[in-house]
Amino acid sequence: MKYPFEPKSTSNLKQGQFWCFQLRNGKYAASAVLARATQRNGKVDTRMLWAGLFDWVGSAIASPDDLVETPLLERGAIHVRCIQMYGREILGEIPRSFQGVPPEMPFSLAATPGWPVLGMAVMLYKAEELWGDRQWVLDQRRIQTAALDRNRHLKKVTIDG
Repeated sequence: MKYPFEPKSTSNLKQGQFWCFQLRNGKYAASAVLARATQRNGKVDTRMLWAGLFDWVGSAIASPDDLVETPLLERGAIHVRCIQMYGREILGEIPRSFQGVPPEMPFSLAATPGWPVLGMAVMLYKAEELWGDRQWVLDQRRIQTAALDRNRHLKKVTIDG
């Protein structure tokens, strides 16, 4: 496999591949592919994957050696677009296993209890909260809450007439 590459789907992804994303303060955080998600029919999902956020922050992009023994802080299902939006490219591969996680796992909450489906920015928000701009995260959450409240109000007005 030639690195770096921008994944368009999960077809070229495999366990241990990693990407980094820059925080608002210029530092970097890192995430990795833990497993490709499979559908009910057993086929690999082309868009969803299981990923993890490392307990790592650096002033430059991580190397595989930086991450080989680093624990994970967060794990869950993400859309392949998360990599495109926040990291752009898969940078390399880490020669390690992830606590008995198989290279492919069903995309099912019943089959993977304790593994949430993460929104597009959950890993970014978690990293910013820990190592970056905590105030920005709080502001983003306020904006999202206000938008949800507005949408609920609009639905209620529409339904109630």
